[in-house]
Amino acid sequence: MKINLLALLALLLSMSVFAGTSVDVKDADGTITPIAGAEGQVTNTLTSCEDEPNSVCRVETQMSPCVDLADKICKASKGFVHSISCWGTDEAATAGRVRLVDDATVTGTAANEIWGAEFAATLQPPVGAILDQIVTRGLHLDFTTTADVKCTVSYR
Repeated sequence: MKINLLALLALLLSMSVFAGTSVDVKDADGTITPIAGAEGQVTNTLTSCEDEPNSVCRVETQMSPCVDLADKICKASKGFVHSISCWGTDEAATAGRVRLVDDATVTGTAANEIWGAEFAATLQPPVGAILDQIVTRGLHLDFTTTADVKCTVSYR
């Protein structure tokens, strides 16, 4: 009786290790036959990014750049902002703030600010962020009393 309980316990422990995995078998003709999905159910459905012949998941980023030294509307409608990067163009940038605002006008309010950074009147390293955020109004690059600072926004 003890041996049966130990065998059952070992079987249960080994099953829990594979609970979150999926097992596929490649047939001789190259087709993949799934044995069990993550939830233990068989499925033949590919995920939206799956490139089966190359065994990879492809994710495309088709972004547009917006580069400027002054206030600019990068996008005047809803969309998606991927990233922003800003840097001083010389050793004596005028101190001030640069911000990215979810707005389609140059009068964007601070309440709609997505990202912002303060620049000092000295040489400083580039600053930026990966945002990956949906915008509902547009993208406004706003420079407040700043000069000699350039920014690049990646969006779609």
